[in-house]
Amino acid sequence: PLVENAIKHGISVDSAAGRLEIAAQRNNGRVSLRVRDDGPGLAPGSRLRFGVGLTNVQSRLKQLYGDESSLELTGGDGRGCEAIITIPLRSSHEDASPHRR
Repeated sequence: PLVENAIKHGISVDSAAGRLEIAAQRNNGRVSLRVRDDGPGLAPGSRLRFGVGLTNVQSRLKQLYGDESSLELTGGDGRGCEAIITIPLRSSHEDASPHRR
């Protein structure tokens, strides 16, 4: 949903936009995944809100990682939007949860 939202609500609605950045960074035992677009963003003063897709992502993160995870959405400056997921870094044998797909 993060990349889909960046395309649907970001770069596809603004003919001048068209840049989508996806990055991952490891820091202090955590991994952050960042998805950023250069679309119109939100009008200044608009509230950031989660739709169905982002709400589902947030619920899944909480189910898998509890309070060790976060989903942040920024973009109130009127240009572009950014979503950042942060989760704990775990080894592959720690991820052998029955909830993993």
